Amino acid sequence: MELIIHAKEEIIDLYNKFEPEQIDKGNNNDETALLVMNKLEKKATEIKFKPSHYNLTKEKNGIYIIYNTLYGGLIILEKDEYDYLVSGIYNEKLSQLSDALIHNYFWVTLSNDEKGVYEFVRKNLSDGNTKMLNLVVTPTMRCNARCFYCYEQGVEYSDMSYECADQLLEFIDTFEGVREIRINWFGGEPLLKSDIIDYISEKINTRNIIYRSFLTTNGVLLHDDILNKAINIWKLENVQITLDGTEEEYKKRKNYIETISSPYQVVLENIDKLLFNQIHVQIRMNVDENNIISIIELTNKLYQKYHNSDYIRIYPGFLTRKENSSNRIIESQDKGQIVELLLSEVEKRNFFGAVNSLYSFPKVNACMFDEPNSLAIDSDGRVYQCEHYLGRENKKISDIWTYNLNDNNGEMPVESLSTECKECTLLPKCMGGCHAHREEKNDPCFIERYFVEAMMNLLLNSKAIRDGQ
Repeated sequence: MELIIHAKEEIIDLYNKFEPEQIDKGNNNDETALLVMNKLEKKATEIKFKPSHYNLTKEKNGIYIIYNTLYGGLIILEKDEYDYLVSGIYNEKLSQLSDALIHNYFWVTLSNDEKGVYEFVRKNLSDGNTKMLNLVVTPTMRCNARCFYCYEQGVEYSDMSYECADQLLEFIDTFEGVREIRINWFGGEPLLKSDIIDYISEKINTRNIIYRSFLTTNGVLLHDDILNKAINIWKLENVQITLDGTEEEYKKRKNYIETISSPYQVVLENIDKLLFNQIHVQIRMNVDENNIISIIELTNKLYQKYHNSDYIRIYPGFLTRKENSSNRIIESQDKGQIVELLLSEVEKRNFFGAVNSLYSFPKVNACMFDEPNSLAIDSDGRVYQCEHYLGRENKKISDIWTYNLNDNNGEMPVESLSTECKECTLLPKCMGGCHAHREEKNDPCFIERYFVEAMMNLLLNSKAIRDGQ
């Protein structure tokens, strides 16, 4: 037995508040089991537990790695130890293994309602979310690139007016009790209308509220004057930039409208400037079957250049059928292998943020679609639950002139999900995944799923190597 990650104390505390109310008081087995779990009774005979529903298991050559997606524990077991876990029958003679399984919640009581535990955890972790307002705002729907996979193809390319910006500020003021606002400047290419970002940011800065901003951009227009304003006026903390391969592949896919001799190099120079100013950078690498080799090459180049920086993370984004009309997409069953391949290219796995996936808390919400006080607003002032819907009139839930706080209650209980998602072992890591992708019949699973599975496989492989298998 090798216990690599202990269960999270915060989740255990919530479990201990929830579980005693669920125990069948006439069930001596579970009452005694609960005492053992709470370390109130050290010896017990003929107690039976059950393996947690949220135990995700991988096996190689008789070695098992189990990660609990709700409580957060990670353990490696030999075959006989794994059989003991599956049996659920408490053996006092195996005290060390039993303690690890019980107190890290790989075992739970027979009457444990783990979906109920997860809902209880979600409710308690979400307290305080209403004090923050998260907005995705598009100053313009125009873009200076012509990516073939853009999911905004077909929308009207309009700019936000100053009148609309003023109304947006009034809209923000309607959220009483909000102490902090985070705006993700989105597009189109938001830097084409940096004057609107200036205007809105300057007005917010006069309010008694914490303001932070994020930027989703292709990175070409991050000139020095823009960067200076972003730091001092926009309160910019994080930037997402897309690189879809090394220089030749990138230039072909971005297909910029302007004549830029080397947009790839311009973007890398701008990334350097962001990192120098301690602004976090996330590089999204959009992947389909046609650019896998280029993405691997890019991964190595980025790692060589930036692996010592604490301010940069990269991750793959798998294109969907809607985004790639050629249908050369990566199917769900192959995504894990590609993520594992990319992770194996770098020594520091958290360059991808993959290690964080094993330590992260259970998701309270899938994404902004079901998160309270999280909305997307397009350049014409229409309001949406999700950035994927921006610019599509039929997907709006309101507009900034008529929005009512009840238009989006931000709630999505587990029971509202599909049977497949409700029963999935990885539910606490994704809470059902991307609503828009599911609606479009695409794989809804977030990248965290593939990070978790890839990290487990890599740990198994390293264990096998250490053991000489």
